[in-house]
Amino acid sequence: MACAKLPVVALCSYKWCKARIENVLYVPKIRKNLFSVGVCTDKGFDVLFKGKLVTINRDGEAFGVGVQQDNQIYRMLFKVRKPSVAREANVSTVNLRVWHERMGHVNNKVLRKMTQKGLIRGVKLADIDNFFCESCAFGKAHRLSFKKNETNRKTKPGEYIHSDVWGPFSTESIGDARFCIIIKDDASEFRYLYFMKHKSDVFGIFQKYEKLINNKFGKPMKILRTDNSREYCNLEMKRYLEPRGIEMVNTAPYTPQQNGKAERDNRTIIESARTMITAKKLPLSLWAEAVGTAVTVLNRVLATGKEKTPYEIWFGKTPDVSHFRVFGSDAYMHIDKQFRKKLDPKATKLILVGYQNDSINYRLYNPQNNKIYISRDVIFNEKSQLGLEIGKEFEYILPADENEDVAKPVEQQQKEECLEAQEEYKNQLGNDRQLRDRANIHRPLRFEIDRLR
Repeated sequence: MACAKLPVVALCSYKWCKARIENVLYVPKIRKNLFSVGVCTDKGFDVLFKGKLVTINRDGEAFGVGVQQDNQIYRMLFKVRKPSVAREANVSTVNLRVWHERMGHVNNKVLRKMTQKGLIRGVKLADIDNFFCESCAFGKAHRLSFKKNETNRKTKPGEYIHSDVWGPFSTESIGDARFCIIIKDDASEFRYLYFMKHKSDVFGIFQKYEKLINNKFGKPMKILRTDNSREYCNLEMKRYLEPRGIEMVNTAPYTPQQNGKAERDNRTIIESARTMITAKKLPLSLWAEAVGTAVTVLNRVLATGKEKTPYEIWFGKTPDVSHFRVFGSDAYMHIDKQFRKKLDPKATKLILVGYQNDSINYRLYNPQNNKIYISRDVIFNEKSQLGLEIGKEFEYILPADENEDVAKPVEQQQKEECLEAQEEYKNQLGNDRQLRDRANIHRPLRFEIDRLR
């Protein structure tokens, strides 16, 4: 049995008013809520029974009303007010399918587990039933995995780092990138993603990451595990690692299976990016935005064998994903007043393609000028199912009913609609008004005289 304060809404003077009942005892086996008249009078309230009504007053002001029931018991007109409503104002209560798409088509089992254990903030599922996602079937189909043969390493964040370079991609990104490098911490599985125009940029990016690790943990990393590619195995990288005591572990030539954790992570990220692009039929030039979104989401998703998300292990706090929306959704970005006239629209329609670093700002794509915009003042329409298909036009024909004609070409349909409109206009004139025959129409006499001159 516990004692607490209960926020309620009580009927007072023909209107509902917020109130609070103090020192409420919680007894699990009692199925009805009981209101004590004795405690009420001890608090200085007057309880008046008259006819079939009971009123609770103090200093001439009504604080509650009750009605007599058939069993001679008075039922108080109170409604329990949930105190968590105000605190959960930013929590999105939607079904599992919507959050599955918002989280980059992440595994449903993992998403349910994170929500139930409170490993992410801003998510509340209204429906947890399984469903079939066709986009995942197209984007994540793969062969069955082989038996894993990896030992569990006991490392601390920042000590053991995996790295791999992808590319070149067949299509340049919006920012002209053809390559990207993924750097993943072994202990937390937190990832950093960098985009490059050339493979020669790897050394400069690694220097930046190594300084980040040093500043965050106050000590350099211990091991860097990569494949046997030349962007890692070169004299410049060796001269940088040796003075800092960083050991480089390379795989055997043409044996990427030895770098299993990085290779599996690559597949997971690419599958997520491919699925998001396929689901909304977006152009392939947005591959970098989709990959960036996939990494942002996976950093906040529970990893295999972990009890916390990579984000929580790396930063020490639970991630908040309440601002996540479905990739490729219609986004209406607010236009500042200095960029519009008095009667111009206050928003422009763009497409959501990701999130700006770890902030709540959104990355929005404009297909008209092929540019990316950053904004936090956005209204979303996540129900839009059609994405873009550059250079193609689509014609959607619904199945015809039994009494419905088959869809006709656009030009023929417009011609028939024009004839129907003319026929309707004739019918509106009535049978008493007949149009003159064009053969009997003559030019005015003055024009005939001018012609004879």
